[in-house]
Amino acid sequence: MSALTLQRCIAASAHGRTWWAALGAESIDVSPEEYGALVEEAEAMNSVEIRTIEKDVGRTFSDRPEFRWLEPRLRRVLRAYALRNTYCQGMSFVAAMLLQHLPESSAFCCLAVIVEDFLPAGYFTDELQGAYMDQHIAFAVFLPHRLPRLAAHFSDLDVPTTLIGVRWFLCLFCADMEPAATAQLWDVLFSHGSHMLFAVALDLLAGVQEALLAAPDVPELFLLLRNLSSGQTSWTSLFAQAASFPSEADVAVARVRYKQEKAEREAERRLVETRAQSEQEPACEGNEQGGSANGESARGATEQIPAPRLPAARIPAPRVPRLQVAPSSLSVTGDTAEGAPSAALPGSGSRGGAPSRGGAPRSTAIGFEVIGLEAAEAEARCARVVAGRCYKGQQISTTLTRMCKGSRRAVL
Repeated sequence: MSALTLQRCIAASAHGRTWWAALGAESIDVSPEEYGALVEEAEAMNSVEIRTIEKDVGRTFSDRPEFRWLEPRLRRVLRAYALRNTYCQGMSFVAAMLLQHLPESSAFCCLAVIVEDFLPAGYFTDELQGAYMDQHIAFAVFLPHRLPRLAAHFSDLDVPTTLIGVRWFLCLFCADMEPAATAQLWDVLFSHGSHMLFAVALDLLAGVQEALLAAPDVPELFLLLRNLSSGQTSWTSLFAQAASFPSEADVAVARVRYKQEKAEREAERRLVETRAQSEQEPACEGNEQGGSANGESARGATEQIPAPRLPAARIPAPRVPRLQVAPSSLSVTGDTAEGAPSAALPGSGSRGGAPSRGGAPRSTAIGFEVIGLEAAEAEARCARVVAGRCYKGQQISTTLTRMCKGSRRAVL
């Protein structure tokens, strides 16, 4: 045993020395001088954790006057550990119990081992992931095996399993047990391992199972649970609990399985989110394209779209049989129709009735083959074409198709 360890243990009680040795707190290797430097540095801090510590110090064992003299030391230990690692509610009860049996710097080292090594990671965090994991294992996995009737009663009342013993596990039972009973429990707990938390919790429930089964609702049930661990305990029962279900191996396997299942659920959740995202992306792209098209059509509705211009080149007339229409002897051919004025269609090869290469004025070269029309109807339609009507802003092919509605074929 080193001189530093011997110096620390001189002022410690028998319980304190047991905890120091069982936890292996010497591995922390923080001397009283280094601890003093941490305390001085923490005095200048003004973080959220420090302000929370100030509130929790006065609420720690507020109903036990024997702990009031520990408040200055408790404040220094919690501030120094918040500077080293973190602070979470529940740590103040553990630190106060340690300070009742250990010097200040030794209590700091034991607190560090409990938070960083003895308990699973995540116990003293904002999310309390480690504490909730052990709650689920204790009361959703182990309780149905040990006390099936009580587990069924909890299920019928919809009791949240993560809240049954969270105070027991976070404070290692010291917030509810008498100090002497807590000291005895910690002797066995730190010597055997954290699986003792499960055995003690299940044993406490087994002792009052009938009273809990008679509880008609959740408030009555939690009132019984709140005062459940305030009684005394004995070495005989503690050692029996240490050898009972669940064992250290049971707890280790359950913790590994819980983490695996949680990782699988997280991976499945991410996969679902990824699939939903991939399904939404094409819909978003379609909406963007539709919005762009709608925007363009809306802009087109307000803007005046110029009429399309046909190429300036003269459109050759298709070779179709000439149509002779009686009684006016109006013929629609490549030349100007007899008996009708010369009319150049918009966008035609002969603009403004200009003379053609042969010197005679020519209209747009248009040929029809109209089948199944009466002579009078054909005469009227051909007259409208030659007169140049109905062409405002429309393509010639569309207009001619409309004008020949009722025929079997219209050819440009």
